[in-house]
Amino acid sequence: MLQAASLVHLLSKEDKVVVSLASSEPLMLALIKALDAPDEVTKRHAAAALCHLSAHQTGAHHIFRSGGIAELVRMLRCPILSIIHYAVTTLHHLLVYVEMAKEEAIVCGALEALVPLLAPQTAIPQSGPNPKLQAMSNSVYVKLFYAVVRCIRSISTCSENKASLIAIGGLELLHRTFNLIDDDKRKLATLSAIRNLSDVATNLETLTPLVAELVALIGDHNDEELVSCACGILSNLTCNNILNKNTVCTSSGIPILARALSKFSNIEDVTEPALCTLRHCTVRHPLAFQAQNELRFAYPIILTLLSTQRPPIVKAALGLVRNCSLSNENLKRMLSEKTPDGDTVLTLSLELLEQSGKQLVQDWGGLCDGVSLLEMVEGAISALHQLAKDGTSASQIFNRSTIMKLLVYLMSNEKVNKNEDELMMREIMGLVYQLTKSREGAKAVLTYEAQPYISAALSSQHKSIAAYASIILKNMGVEQLRVQNFNNTFAGQIAPGVYGVSNGFDSQPMSAENTLERTNGAHRHHQMGWQNDGMEPELYNELYNYPPSLGELRQDHIEGSANNGSCKNGCTQSPLTVVEFYNAMKPPLIFLEKSIPVNDTFEVLIWMGNWAVLGGSGGRTTSLSPFTSKFGRVQVCVSDILVMVRTGEKQFVIGNSSSELLVLNSRDTVDTEESISKVPTFSTVQCIKLSSDEHISAIGCSKTMKPQMMAVGKVNGLTLFLHEKTQWNKHKEIDIPHTKENANVVWSLVFVDTFLFTGDARGQMCIYNAQNGTLLKVLHSFSYAANE
Repeated sequence: MLQAASLVHLLSKEDKVVVSLASSEPLMLALIKALDAPDEVTKRHAAAALCHLSAHQTGAHHIFRSGGIAELVRMLRCPILSIIHYAVTTLHHLLVYVEMAKEEAIVCGALEALVPLLAPQTAIPQSGPNPKLQAMSNSVYVKLFYAVVRCIRSISTCSENKASLIAIGGLELLHRTFNLIDDDKRKLATLSAIRNLSDVATNLETLTPLVAELVALIGDHNDEELVSCACGILSNLTCNNILNKNTVCTSSGIPILARALSKFSNIEDVTEPALCTLRHCTVRHPLAFQAQNELRFAYPIILTLLSTQRPPIVKAALGLVRNCSLSNENLKRMLSEKTPDGDTVLTLSLELLEQSGKQLVQDWGGLCDGVSLLEMVEGAISALHQLAKDGTSASQIFNRSTIMKLLVYLMSNEKVNKNEDELMMREIMGLVYQLTKSREGAKAVLTYEAQPYISAALSSQHKSIAAYASIILKNMGVEQLRVQNFNNTFAGQIAPGVYGVSNGFDSQPMSAENTLERTNGAHRHHQMGWQNDGMEPELYNELYNYPPSLGELRQDHIEGSANNGSCKNGCTQSPLTVVEFYNAMKPPLIFLEKSIPVNDTFEVLIWMGNWAVLGGSGGRTTSLSPFTSKFGRVQVCVSDILVMVRTGEKQFVIGNSSSELLVLNSRDTVDTEESISKVPTFSTVQCIKLSSDEHISAIGCSKTMKPQMMAVGKVNGLTLFLHEKTQWNKHKEIDIPHTKENANVVWSLVFVDTFLFTGDARGQMCIYNAQNGTLLKVLHSFSYAANE
């Protein structure tokens, strides 16, 4: 057998006879059986012959039909390096030439056998001080890496296999392999495999080193294939991943990607994913505002790309325009830019909306170069929503009849106004709101008969759409005669309304800016706070009936206060500007120790060692020391901080108005004497996203339970989390007592041993068994009994 295997191996290297050998199915079967030979030399000759013959399509099919995949997968666990290399290469040929090979390879355990081969210690004995250095100096091993990467790249094109590869550590090992390979061709193959997996790895928080290296690669390389692959990976990994977005920003990724747009402006495989990455990094994370500002020098190239009218490019560019326009300063600069043909971002956005809108009306589910027409229209409207904050731009929009007719058509279409996804309708209403902020714009909206659809939107299942409808009607001078406390987001249901137009526009209409904005609104809601969804601060007040502090919201919800924090004579209350520290000597002996003025508004305070950490508007935490009067601010999120709780020596959790829970660690010790003089800084280690309608109202953490438990109060329920393996995982959902007609809100909660006590808006204190969520007892206050 040894001689026969050796002879076939030699003949398989000859171009003249290899085709005839590959056509012999009995020969393939014999070679596969030879892989089970007792001596290593015969195995090696048989594996080498199969490798050469599988390079031909006929040979690959014969190996597959002879049951070769199962035997080749078994060879992947062979201790002989050369046999592993031949087996991997043969498998790759089969995956390329035989359609059914992927499915059978998975069944035979190819994934579990291939991924460990990327780890150096798996293929090289643990001899010597550093096996990794041995691996890097072994050219055969690098070839094996490359063969394994090619197999994984082929297998990972199938969506069912991606999760399995990621679960067994495939992405991290591919990253490690990438650093061991110097050849650009092999680097590209590795990046292709990573890109195939990256679209299902958006929730991983272990890839920040990879993200930073990809940013550096884009900045250093001129190879368009490598750069396009790296941009594609970044586009996937920065989608809804705050940690990866921050890493791009802190690695100088924004200017690097902007320069890549200019360097490869004619290569769509680079510009499209680069624009998407920039779009992701300019919104919904703490460094988004910084990212927007760093892009100012890139406005000319962004407009040039927008003017190409290539749907994939346009879709990404419109989203980026929308995000950059959230800042008023950036909005002014962007509107002043022009292309060489004299087009502005406004004229380009209007033309794109007209073109894609016209096509959408004719074919609702249509595609243009693989991009949904609906997404194109949605992107253009979102961009115009922000651009319309400029009065001149708003005038150009409402004076364009085709645009106004399209907006009214979309508002009237049930596929938009009844859709479970609120984004399209919300952006339309946001644009209309900006248009109606002027008297002329409000007249135009009435002229195009949009009022019935705006009035109907008051009963939308989506609170943001209903809020926009309410504020637009106020801008238009329309009186709401029978609406049942629409502003009460937590408990109110919208009643059918009858609307009548006031006596025209001779008198100043009741503008939302006059009725809703507070004197200090711009200060309280820094622009960063609205990057999460692009909603205006005054609209956010309308949506949540949100007074200057959560305490006033409690008062409004329980007692039905209608002044929204305003004085009876029309004045407004100033935001909190002083933090007072009291010394409790021996109750009731309590006196004021120190007052520290801080120019901000806060909703909640916790103690972290020697520092008081306050959270409030704009997603900022402010750390104050009562001993030194020092203070420092950290931008931890983009939305208002509503609740906070300390969960460990250096850890605390915040809940914000975007229904997110952020777990933060202090980078510094906070309990020692030395910590008094050093302002603590914090970093986000975990982000937990709740549903957008799960408004966070309270939070608490157990001190004695093992594992540690955290409870989050919200509308009509509680969510319990357990601390397991360094992170918080959702454990249980609990419904709190409420009725279908009247919602309920948990305003406070506390753990006592294994019991959880909650206080809610209906005047009830509920006691739960925290271990299993069982409701043990409900105690009613006097006010609750009287109301019942």
